[in-house]
Amino acid sequence: MADQEFSKKTEGWGDTSRYFDFVGDRELTVTITLAEYRDLVRTGAKHAEGMRKKDEATAEARMERDAAKKKLQALIDQLDGDGDEE
Repeated sequence: MADQEFSKKTEGWGDTSRYFDFVGDRELTVTITLAEYRDLVRTGAKHAEGMRKKDEATAEARMERDAAKKKLQALIDQLDGDGDEE
């Protein structure tokens, strides 16, 4: 199937639905109901929302980590500065 040529040529990248709307000679196609399609869309949207929330939580955790690193480095620098004066 990797050597297969697709019969439909795409016009470009502007409309992604057209870009992925082709069927190869030996490709299996299926028909789904509107309810099944809606469920797929809903599931995809829920997954995307979950990933967005996890990305936000990760970004927040990284900001907290960076702030803690700066604070720790400032304390280390302060302790090193106090040690030099003795």
